[in-house]
Amino acid sequence: MTDTLTSKTLLDEADIATTIRRLAHEILETCREDKPAFVGIHTRGVTLARRVAAVLAEAGHEFPLGTLDISLYRDDLDNLGSTLP
Repeated sequence: MTDTLTSKTLLDEADIATTIRRLAHEILETCREDKPAFVGIHTRGVTLARRVAAVLAEAGHEFPLGTLDISLYRDDLDNLGSTLP
């Protein structure tokens, strides 16, 4: 029996934008008084943090935004390139 991989689009571009807007507004509703900051973990976390912060900025709410590169702190470096089955 051959395993075949199939792809299925879970969210299209519009759905992702809607989800990010909802996330941004939920953060604003629950954390407005706490003065949150956004920290995106490289690589895709940075993109998400920037997009959420941009939605909030469009609504007139500026929050600090930073990035974090954790590549030097990984605990699985020994497993990279492993040939385990």
